[in-house]
Amino acid sequence: MKNSILLIVLTFVIFGNVFGQEKNAIKRGIVNGKAVSLPKPNYPQEAKDFCASGLVEVEVLIGQDGNVIEAKAISGDELLHASAVEAAKLAKFTTGHLAVKVKGILIYNFVSERKCIVIGIVNKKARSIPKPKVANLNKPKHLQIKQDEVVEVQIIIEVWSGKVLRARAISGHPMLRAACENSARQAKFSPVNDVPLNIPIKAILVYKFKPNGKIEF
Repeated sequence: MKNSILLIVLTFVIFGNVFGQEKNAIKRGIVNGKAVSLPKPNYPQEAKDFCASGLVEVEVLIGQDGNVIEAKAISGDELLHASAVEAAKLAKFTTGHLAVKVKGILIYNFVSERKCIVIGIVNKKARSIPKPKVANLNKPKHLQIKQDEVVEVQIIIEVWSGKVLRARAISGHPMLRAACENSARQAKFSPVNDVPLNIPIKAILVYKFKPNGKIEF
């Protein structure tokens, strides 16, 4: 009994401190201009491969000493999140000698080092798309499809061959993503002759899983 009470007290103290940090913090908007040191984030190789770019917002909790206590990405391409958060944790701020913590947003703008032709959904442009192989779909004790489940897979297509170079699921049920990625990697497209051969195409394949077991794509 004593051990249980001690555990409850310790949990309250630990988590109470964490929750209190944000509760007592002053909320600011974008705090890039308040930084006295703002390290530039690295550009991950996988992000380069997928031509990932654009803005990433990182929510930060800044301590009274100007150091970042917590940081989490809240928008932008997931391939850029880890790099942005890592950079945000190294940022230093001027606090104006406030006696409280500050909560704000850091914005990073990633510019792709690789050019891609970005288009939308390309299901109808594919010459062939293999059916995703999902083991034990809709069988007892396994994944049960009770409503339409949509999985979106981002792909990079080689222009001159129509071959899919890379594929990654960006939305949809976690248990369906791997099968859709494997299917997308085997999809075939017709070569494109009216664009430079060294610029790949970035597109989306959409898979819809129906409750009756059918898969539309």
